[in-house]
Amino acid sequence: MEEEEEEEEEEEEEEEEEEGRKALRDMAIYWNMRRNDSKHMEEEEEEEEEEEEEEEEEEEEEEEEEEEEERRAERHSGIWLFTGI
Repeated sequence: MEEEEEEEEEEEEEEEEEEGRKALRDMAIYWNMRRNDSKHMEEEEEEEEEEEEEEEEEEEEEEEEEEEEERRAERHSGIWLFTGI
C-alpha cells in the first residue's frame, strides 16, 4: 500500500513538474511573440517614416522643377517682348 501511495505521489509530482515546464514554455513563447511583434511594428514604423521622407523629397523636387519651368517661361516671354518676336 505504501509503495502504491509513493508511486502515485511521484506520478503527481512528475505531472506537476511537466505542467510547470509547459507553462514556462508557453510563457516563453508568448513573450517571444510579443517581442517579435514589437520589433515588426518598429520596422513598419521606420519603413513608413522612410516612405514619407521620400515622398516629401519627391514633392520638393517637383515643386523646384515647376518653379524653374515658370522662371524659364517668364524669361522666354520677356525675351519675346524685348526683341519684338
